[in-house]
Order: sequence, then structure tokens, then C-alpha cells
Amino acid sequence: MTVKLFAHAGREIDYARDGMKGMLGALNRIMREVTTMGIGLNIINGLLLFSVGAVAIWSWLQGSASVGAVAVSVGLVLRMSGMSHWIMWEMSSLFENIGTVRDGMKLLSHDQAVTDKADATELSVSKGLVEFKNITFHYGKGSGVIEKLSLQIKPGEKVGLVGHSGSGKTTLTNLLLRLYDLEGGEILIDGQNIAGVTQDSLRQKIGVVTQDSSLLHRSVADNMPMVQIRQLMKM
Repeated sequence: MTVKLFAHAGREIDYARDGMKGMLGALNRIMREVTTMGIGLNIINGLLLFSVGAVAIWSWLQGSASVGAVAVSVGLVLRMSGMSHWIMWEMSSLFENIGTVRDGMKLLSHDQAVTDKADATELSVSKGLVEFKNITFHYGKGSGVIEKLSLQIKPGEKVGLVGHSGSGKTTLTNLLLRLYDLEGGEILIDGQNIAGVTQDSLRQKIGVVTQDSSLLHRSVADNMPMVQIRQLMKM
């Protein structure tokens, strides 16, 4: 629906095509390497079978080896040939899994950017006064988005943020929820700096209705905070 409404079908097709080209390029390189390894392994196995067979037959003709020894030696070489192909594919799968694990470790090893201070306290809201004092946030880019903004929202006051896409409306809300830490200034709720309170207590005191709501794959009750359930029961 979104693609059709914005008439972006061509751009999405190009995006998918570029992704497929990248994947096919990597896959072609891998298959060339595997084919080269397979050809080399077949040549080595062929030379080994030929040389062992020739030595075994020569030894039998000289009377130094029995027919059973010739059969056993050739059978062992054939078995080694089959095992070598199995080992090659298993090693390929091993290194593929190592790459997957390495990517996962890179993702999981990132330190959390926003953490509670050791002496963080619970947020206590009595009035609901929200103050943005000379805040600055650039997503680490050094400039843009929000620069030295001051704003006060009084208890019971309704404030609407209006601006073009990318002007910082959602960013301001995310900063109030402390999904990111400020690069400058401070945000106060009833005189308490949100950087000094626990994240859970902060977000428990703020109700958010997102543009696209998502539910966990559980019951309706599991998707609702206990506070809301109690309020519904009282109603």
C-alpha cells in the first residue's frame, strides 16, 4: 500500500535488484572457489588412486603383495576419496557458521548507549511540568536536528509540534523518553533531570501512542500494563 501510494514501485524494484546483484556476486565468488577446490580435490584423488593402484598391482606382479592387499589398498583410497569430499563440504559449512556467529557477536557485543546511573532514583511526578533547557542533539553528526532548544510545557497544557519531515519532532519525543542521551542541556520533569532517574520509572510515567502500534504475540491482557488493567477493572 505504501509503495503504491507514493508511486515508488520502480525505485523498490531497483532496490531489490541491487540487493540481488550483490548477493549473486558474492554467491558467484563462493561457487568459483568451491568449484576450484572440487576440481583440485578430484585431481589429487585421481592421482592418489592411480599411484596406489599402480604400486599395488606392481607389488602383486612381483609377488610381494596378495590379491587381498591390492583390493584393500584400492578400497581404502576410494573410501578416502569419498571422505575428502565430505570433509570439504563440512569445512565449508563450518566457516559459513563461523561467519554467522561472528556477525551475531558483533551485534550483541555493542555496549548500551543509554544506561542508568549508579545512583539513579525513581521518577516522582506530582504536577507534570516538563522543561527542555537549552538542549542540543545531532545524532553524533556535530550539527543539525536540534540546536539549543528551550521549551516549557506546563501541567495540563496541550502542545502540538508542527514542522516538515526531519525537523526533529519525533526526536524531541525520543529525547523526553530518554531513548537517546542529550549532547547538551537538560530535560526536567517536575524539577528532576531525566538523566538522573531510572529509565523504567521515566517511561512508566509517560503515555505514548505511536503512529504504528504493535502488539506482542500474546493475549490482550499481556499487552497492557497492569496499571491500565486496574483502571479498566474500576470502570
